[in-house]
Amino acid sequence: MLRLAIGGGLGMLLLAPGIVSGQADHVTLRRPLVVGGQPFTTQESPRLADYQATRVANGVCTYPIEFEVVNNGGAPTTSPVAARLEVDGQVAAVERGITLAAGAAGRRTMLVPLRPGHHVIELILSETVARKDVGDGKFLKAFVVVRGPCRPPPESIIIITPPPSEPSDQPSDQKTR
Repeated sequence: MLRLAIGGGLGMLLLAPGIVSGQADHVTLRRPLVVGGQPFTTQESPRLADYQATRVANGVCTYPIEFEVVNNGGAPTTSPVAARLEVDGQVAAVERGITLAAGAAGRRTMLVPLRPGHHVIELILSETVARKDVGDGKFLKAFVVVRGPCRPPPESIIIITPPPSEPSDQPSDQKTR
């Protein structure tokens, strides 16, 4: 329940649990979103290969998604903020407990498993607020193409040489001249 108490000509806003203080407005995401080591801009779609993945198994490549959170305010964050990573509309990872000093920036990395194909990656600076409701600087989006096949390289190939041939039937004292 949200209540406004007025006393002595001063307004006081009491916030119900779950409502974030105005200080969170000073915390934003800084471009670019880095996917698999490639900086992303809105004009391009990074193409990711197996070698850029941190793990490759069963047709899935796991890539690091790097981003930077910035406190543009004049005071440290008093309550931690969260970053939510969505892939193709589904929550893939959430990082909670991000705190920053006044004017500080912090680099973060989340790992996301992707199958070969086209994907939409969205990073939202909120654990629960819908993407359409977040403010400026609190949302980054990338379109990526995973080329695959996202399978580990074949095991080492062992070459077996044929065994030495049997000694010939010629006596050793007969030499060819």
